[in-house]
Amino acid sequence: MKKLFLTIILVLFLSSIVFATDYFTSTFESGNLTEWSGGSETNGTGNTIAADADAANTGSYGCKVVIASAGKARVWKDLGSDKSEIYYRFYIKWSSVSMGNGEIFNLVNSWNSSWGDCVQIRFGYSTTEYYIWARQELDSGNVKLPGYLSSGYDITSEVEDGEWHCIEYHFKAGTGANGIIELFVDGVDVAGGTDNYDMDTKRFEHLTLGTDGTDANTTATLYFDDVIISDTYNGPTSSIKTINGLAKASVKTINGLAIGSVKTWNGLE
Repeated sequence: MKKLFLTIILVLFLSSIVFATDYFTSTFESGNLTEWSGGSETNGTGNTIAADADAANTGSYGCKVVIASAGKARVWKDLGSDKSEIYYRFYIKWSSVSMGNGEIFNLVNSWNSSWGDCVQIRFGYSTTEYYIWARQELDSGNVKLPGYLSSGYDITSEVEDGEWHCIEYHFKAGTGANGIIELFVDGVDVAGGTDNYDMDTKRFEHLTLGTDGTDANTTATLYFDDVIISDTYNGPTSSIKTINGLAKASVKTINGLAIGSVKTWNGLE
């Protein structure tokens, strides 16, 4: 009887878990870029993008981008329809970065179904530091979070440590003035936004990954891997949207452990 009771409790507990919807995932394990339905695009002398074994964060392949001149090297994904809320996560590792003062380029670009601009995740160099920020289009104007260039998030240590880092952008369309913008670096929201943005027309359908808008003095090798575009936060690891009826983001501990320190739960990441 006790065993039956515990089984019923376990079934009820597990049935309360809601899984995320992944709109797109790319691990580049095919050894090419065919997962990206829009294909690849390059211009500028020596700029390249390709699946490469040297670019693997997990598995055998990742995506290697070489910047040798002004131009672009990126892949495209069409999600099939406008998405009112997305979390766009990717891992990145920087190598041999050299940029002129004030130079910037996009790591991510995006548009809605009518090809209206949505967000650019931008990377730039000012004086002695590297910065990352999001430029999100609103229904009127735009907002840059946490700020433009040297007012952005100082990501110099992440650029120079030669390690993989997790970048994730959260967009939720706002009707009136309740849109949400978040930019996570290694699981920490660095955007500092107010989550009340009017941008209900800026829904995502077309997205890129790689580089575009590079300047003449910029050279670098960038590695990308483990891309997920979904309807819930992924972070470094996550496939659970709610835990026992509670939004995962609202759960602080599991069995006394901080949620951020729990890598797997009931076999799920």
